[in-house]
Amino acid sequence: MNNEAENLDRSLQKDYNYIIEAQKAVDKFTAGKIYLAGEFGGDWLLRAVSAKERQKWMERFVFDAKHKEIFERAFKSLAEAADKKISLCKPKAEDFAFRNPQEEEVMKASLKNLATLKIHQIGMRHDQWQGTDTPFKSGYIWAKDESEDHSYCRLYRFTVSREYSGGGKHEGDYKATLKERNLLVGCP
Repeated sequence: MNNEAENLDRSLQKDYNYIIEAQKAVDKFTAGKIYLAGEFGGDWLLRAVSAKERQKWMERFVFDAKHKEIFERAFKSLAEAADKKISLCKPKAEDFAFRNPQEEEVMKASLKNLATLKIHQIGMRHDQWQGTDTPFKSGYIWAKDESEDHSYCRLYRFTVSREYSGGGKHEGDYKATLKERNLLVGCP
């Protein structure tokens, strides 16, 4: 544990350490990966680059001025590190290899912030259904939410399914389940 964390209440040390772990992941990040702050650091990265998200998180706790200052420094350091590497963090072309208007519409309809999104790319990773018990396709939307207070894009990841009617046929309504929304990536 570094010296900063020793000055925190025990209950805050765990969260501080999450920020430090996200920082380490950013520092080690190389092109070709998708999780800039590590697989579990996305929420901390979002709080680092977005004053609104950071404020929402901080409102959950009672911070004295010294503790708030410690967290603000950690978030600032994480944001600065991310800014240096975010351009290397972009979705893969294979995530958008296939287009299907019905599947794309159901993905877009599941997003509450669609009105403020500037979609750069949308598509499916697979043309055919994957899996046997519960067939699915992986879908992606690469977009910038114009209402956010940071300059990064997001990669929204979905599992798209359709009612299976037997005999290898998928009929009925499409369903999109949002699997990941806090994945910050570079913009085109």
